[in-house]
Amino acid sequence: MRSRTSFFNGTIFKKNITHYWPVWIVFFLYLICVIPVAIFFRTSYMDASYTAEEIVQIKSGEYYSVLNDALSPMIAFGMGVLSALAVYYYLYNGKSAHAFHAFPVRRGELFVTNYVSGFLFYTLPLLLSFFMGACVCALKGITSLEYLLAWFLLMEGMTFFFYNMAIFVGMFTGQFFVVPLLTLILNYLYVGCRSAALSVMGIISYGLNDIYAGRTVSILSPLPFLLSKAGFLVEWNGNQSVCSAKGLKYVAIYVIVAVFLGIVSFFMYRKRKIEVTGDIFIIKAVKPLFRWGAAGSVSMLAATVVCSGMPVAGESRKFALLLVLMLILGVIVFFAAEMLLQRSFKVFQKKRLLECGVYSALMALFLFAVEMDMFGMERKLPDKSEIVSAQVQLYYPLYEEGGTKISEVLAVHRQIIESKEEFESYYERSGQDDVRTANMEIRYTLKDGTPFIRNYNIPVGEDYLARKDSVVSRIQKLSCDVEAYLRGNICLNYKEAEVKEIAVEVYDEELDSHTITVEEKDWAILYNALKQDIREGNILGHFEDEYTDTNDYNYWNTLNIHIYAKNGIKEIWAMQYGEDMWSEESIAYISLNRDCVNTIGMLRELGIINDSDRRLLTAEEYAKSSDTMEEE
Repeated sequence: MRSRTSFFNGTIFKKNITHYWPVWIVFFLYLICVIPVAIFFRTSYMDASYTAEEIVQIKSGEYYSVLNDALSPMIAFGMGVLSALAVYYYLYNGKSAHAFHAFPVRRGELFVTNYVSGFLFYTLPLLLSFFMGACVCALKGITSLEYLLAWFLLMEGMTFFFYNMAIFVGMFTGQFFVVPLLTLILNYLYVGCRSAALSVMGIISYGLNDIYAGRTVSILSPLPFLLSKAGFLVEWNGNQSVCSAKGLKYVAIYVIVAVFLGIVSFFMYRKRKIEVTGDIFIIKAVKPLFRWGAAGSVSMLAATVVCSGMPVAGESRKFALLLVLMLILGVIVFFAAEMLLQRSFKVFQKKRLLECGVYSALMALFLFAVEMDMFGMERKLPDKSEIVSAQVQLYYPLYEEGGTKISEVLAVHRQIIESKEEFESYYERSGQDDVRTANMEIRYTLKDGTPFIRNYNIPVGEDYLARKDSVVSRIQKLSCDVEAYLRGNICLNYKEAEVKEIAVEVYDEELDSHTITVEEKDWAILYNALKQDIREGNILGHFEDEYTDTNDYNYWNTLNIHIYAKNGIKEIWAMQYGEDMWSEESIAYISLNRDCVNTIGMLRELGIINDSDRRLLTAEEYAKSSDTMEEE
């Protein structure tokens, strides 16, 4: 006699394994291709000229590359969701749901049996591919199996999390196709809502546009987070490659969350009502969240897109347009969501109209709070003790570290905040001859690795340039710091870097460009001339578009400095996007203008440039010469 406390049914288990064999067979075949087969072929072809030590290093590098390529959060997501849909498909079909629950099987037994079946759909293929990969490694003389084990643990952990998440989501809906869609939405929900809210704040708040440009992932949005955090990092120490697995601690956190989701799903399944099969949401408390969430997110996203594409003069007009658009779109999406829930067009009941009114009032209240800076985001400055570095972009990138320099950047930033009304009033006069503005970005990197970003349109007219205490003049002073310039425009670790070559792009009489290499003996004097132009502010340039045909100030030519660093070139753009790997070589392109008298004079003295076949050309000169040649 079967025990009443049994939580496993062999008959249902066998049915799942045999009925859904394509799910785990296809996954297994995929894993065979990306692990044992890939390891075998990518470590098989070695040139006979390689030494034994070089062969070992090449094999190791290929092995690490295979593991990194095979580690895919997207595959884990797809397999986890597919496994959950396969074993619990009957919950989303009325006839199947009633038939399954008519069997003399307790719900707890039915849930656990299906759960174990789906768990084995992805776990067994992963285990088998791991052992097959280990056998291939032994055959090829690869001994670092700990990385193959790390790959297995990462893939198993990620798939386990997405599997439990899909089951949990399935407990809220009676529609089969809603499960994968809602699971995907929930994986991006936090970063999506945050981006939508911050986009609204960026339009109507002073300095907050592009506020979180460097923070596109969050642990609260699992799939994009794992796509950026899980993987294998390969670094080179001389000729030795060193590999490390990334994301294990984060996957461990998600596994703990998955266990909780699985337990909650078990109890929800025992209380699930079969008659609600076919409804989008079977729990009433979720329906208002869906209406409000859809209305808020869609209206904010659509309104910001429209406002960003419309040239609206004046902050008050921009705010009014955004408010009207968000309220109108919010009402439309609110009732559209209700139509989906009710599967009917008859949704304009008094109760829903009242709820929509409350939603609209709260959304308007949120916008007014942002406009009045009730959240303090416009006035917020990071604490100096928490700042690791500051980057300023106006004329060109500046990178500052250290107490005094950071204090100067904070002082300028504070002045910009205090000048809000003055700058916004000045900006509203855009189009007048004496009004000139430029976009300025300030980016702090905090000790916890998060960026703090602000963007401002600051006045750069002649009246502001003439004032020594203006923001633009203070930035000019900072821009004449040689170290800040070299860190921002060559590389952050320029002191460690070795110059491999210096060259200049020049034009001949036919307007064909050529690259002239500077002799090594002349590098130092040319480098010193460049530094002198930085100190004197000659390299600052004008606030003009260097790509227009009327620009007679900035040169199209660039000074190209080819650099090498054994431990990698740390570039400012890579720091902004959180790059962990650095290239050993890079080329810095230094823009020149007519005021760079020291650098240009030295280039003439060295015979690198002249007025005939090695010319420096501005955009206007290039356009005129090109027109003359066409006429001839």
